[in-house]
Amino acid sequence: MFISELIKKVNSSKQGFPCTFTSLLKISEKIFQEIEVLIIGCKMAENLHRYEEDQKMYEICDIVIEMIDGSFWEVFSYDISWINDLEKKYKQIEFLKPDFQQ
Repeated sequence: MFISELIKKVNSSKQGFPCTFTSLLKISEKIFQEIEVLIIGCKMAENLHRYEEDQKMYEICDIVIEMIDGSFWEVFSYDISWINDLEKKYKQIEFLKPDFQQ
């Protein structure tokens, strides 16, 4: 699938582009330059859809990963141990509070 086809599919769907972690890895191998990416993960499939409000998405989903402008990643998760593992692995990090918590 061409990335342009994938973008059309994602943008025309209320559910985005549901995929497994394995298929997400395969897709990522074919992309060499991302500009904006939003990945949400949730144990409850009914919560995997587009959200009109970011706050709801952050409160409901188990994980939200967002690339902004091709260079910054924002990662939200209730799993603090996983966030701490990311902190150990990556050197240039900054802890942020979501806009709705300020």
